[in-house]
Amino acid sequence: MTMIFSLLIVATWAFAVQCVITRTPSGDILGFTSDGVDIYLGIRYAEFSERWTPAKLPSSWTGIQNATTFGSICHQFGPYNQPFQFNESEHCLFLNLWVPTRRNASLLPVRLWLHGGGYTAGSSNDYDARNLANLSQSIIVTINYRLGIFGFFPLPAVEERNFGWLDQQLALQWVQENIASFGGDKTNVMLFGQSAGGGSTIAHLLIQSSWSLYSSAILQSSGPFRYDTCQEREQINLELLEKSFSECQSNINCFRQLNASLFYEKLTVNWITLWPCIGERSQLKEQPLALFRKGDFNKKASIIGGMNTNEGQTSVLTFNQFNMAINSSQYHPWAIQYRIPDNLTELTILLYYIQSTMSSSNLAGGNFGDIKGFLYAWLGKQNKLPSYEVSQQGTKQRIRFKCELTVPSYSYTAIGNSTNKKDAQTNAAIDFCQYLVREGKMPENELEPYLPSKNSSVLTTQSLGTLPAGLVPPHMLQRNTTANEVGPPPTLLPYQPGPPSHYLEHIRSDRKMLEEQEETDTNASIHGNWTIENAKGRLHQYLQKNNLSQEYKYTSSGPDNLRFV
Repeated sequence: MTMIFSLLIVATWAFAVQCVITRTPSGDILGFTSDGVDIYLGIRYAEFSERWTPAKLPSSWTGIQNATTFGSICHQFGPYNQPFQFNESEHCLFLNLWVPTRRNASLLPVRLWLHGGGYTAGSSNDYDARNLANLSQSIIVTINYRLGIFGFFPLPAVEERNFGWLDQQLALQWVQENIASFGGDKTNVMLFGQSAGGGSTIAHLLIQSSWSLYSSAILQSSGPFRYDTCQEREQINLELLEKSFSECQSNINCFRQLNASLFYEKLTVNWITLWPCIGERSQLKEQPLALFRKGDFNKKASIIGGMNTNEGQTSVLTFNQFNMAINSSQYHPWAIQYRIPDNLTELTILLYYIQSTMSSSNLAGGNFGDIKGFLYAWLGKQNKLPSYEVSQQGTKQRIRFKCELTVPSYSYTAIGNSTNKKDAQTNAAIDFCQYLVREGKMPENELEPYLPSKNSSVLTTQSLGTLPAGLVPPHMLQRNTTANEVGPPPTLLPYQPGPPSHYLEHIRSDRKMLEEQEETDTNASIHGNWTIENAKGRLHQYLQKNNLSQEYKYTSSGPDNLRFV
């Protein structure tokens, strides 16, 4: 049951808010209304008596619990530090609710969000779910869960593992017991999360005791991560504590009594090792991928998975802090140890994914982003943004896309063509980057990781008349560099696919071959093997170099397979 009354809050300025009190099985909770949403912040959903012990649902209370401000966040550890100073505490198991004031159903669906942050950082306080609650007509729940050393740090003398996952499960149980008081449907609970939150969502798809607590799941920028075994981590963690806190030796009770801030001041831990673990005393006995392959997951839940294009580029910002040399000998053990799919061999991994020594910044950029992300970051340093304009060309049977890329204060207009919009934009980005290299505005070695291959990235235009030497635009790249080849071939994609490995790849290969054959000008030999496409590309480059107007028009006549200009 919800009661509503008005209150005048006076601070530096005065404004009126509408307060709401909701009666739950555990006690009354005071929230407030803003922008048509009832908001409850900092509700304690679980509590524990001492460090490294499972939490439990809180006891009932008398009076009214104030839920008008966020609760403390869990202790943070690792590279993803909060940009602002927040109150950190071990006793941080709070959740927040956003409930639409005007509802189009008697019971609203519930969405419980698990934040990301590499299992070492992040909090429920990072999100304002008013718009999402209103637009989706659902109750949004965001939660804190224990992180890093206090959430995912197995020790031999501690019985339980992965307290952060146990906290999340308790939050789901709290929803089951209390959400009806807020007008929510406990049979329609969606669990969703990003990065580590997505990894946690996957864990609950595999933890059978969680299955009855939700009905659907969304995985955002995540996957079935590979975790260390608890057994191999236990002894390492214990030795780390003994070395840093010699006064405790192996006494777990002594470690529990230490001030929480000391762990972050004295311990030197690789943050990525503060992740969940698997094994006999874990909620997951095997790797997530192995359990999925066995079919040991919640098959009744509806599942959606997704990611953002080029989102791995964000990792480059972190990895570029360490500009160290990386070579194949360092990656070789990882490539063999990691779960290589059955149809890939060790030789394939080494051939296609391991290169000679490369700086970590180039390696990170080449592995985690594409040239559009690289160009965006490069221009961002100059406070400039690229503008992509894509237009559709051709007939319904032969649709092609043309992309024009422009940047403020640059006179050059880059062109990219392809059978799909994404590759058209990529080709335009390559064209613009190569223009920057030709003009001496960008070092050539910065561009190499993003081009089709190292050989093609250093081709010059010495054989293209009086045009300046430099990198060749993507539509002018040659399939090979033999002296006998005359005239540029069709456009190359910004990547080089490997040999076909299964039936669908054969179909794609045959289709591509057919498209190339259809693009061939059967009369090209009459005029030196120049086709319409490479002639337009050459003309475009010439006009741009000489700052000439692009006021020219092409008129086509004849059938598609025999076209004249």
